[in-house]
Amino acid sequence: MTSHISERSKERTKALVSAKLEILETWARTEIPWLQDSQGNYVHDSDGERMLDFYPTREIHFAAWNGTQNCPATHALFPSVSSIKTTRRSTLAEPYHRDLHTRVEAVLGVLRAKGHEQLLATNKTSQLEKLESKAYYWEVLAKKQEGEIIALRERMYETEVKLRAAMLAIENNSAEHQRVVTSLNSKVANLTNLLSKVAPLK
Repeated sequence: MTSHISERSKERTKALVSAKLEILETWARTEIPWLQDSQGNYVHDSDGERMLDFYPTREIHFAAWNGTQNCPATHALFPSVSSIKTTRRSTLAEPYHRDLHTRVEAVLGVLRAKGHEQLLATNKTSQLEKLESKAYYWEVLAKKQEGEIIALRERMYETEVKLRAAMLAIENNSAEHQRVVTSLNSKVANLTNLLSKVAPLK
């Protein structure tokens, strides 16, 4: 019973983390929402620069994020933000959530770069800073994809090792089968030869 509850708890936690990840991965692919007031106007800082709505950049922020940090405009654009819940930071450290932890680390890295790139592209910045920001974003994104490729290659290598072992086992079994058949054929030939010699004595 305890094991069943534990597994159910793991699945519930996985669902909570996955719900947050789906939103953040969408923002990483498209755009982080801009902060807007209750009238739908963009909010600006003291320098007149447009501001981004809340988005987590560290695991501690990811754990505490429950949608209350976001403005109504973001909730309207992404209704699922209203359903997310606070999660324990220690959750991602559990071995059985390793895949989720990897995804969280990757998307937070992309969002940090994405947020920086969006602010530079929208606000008053030099062209050089814009280019540097874009380069930084694509570099982080490339590292994320590189990590995914490495993981895929590792799985392919493991599969190849298993395939080679299976093929070797088949070859060994085939060789053993051939040895047994050859031995039996030899015995049959000897018996046949012996029988031909004994038969005339009758």
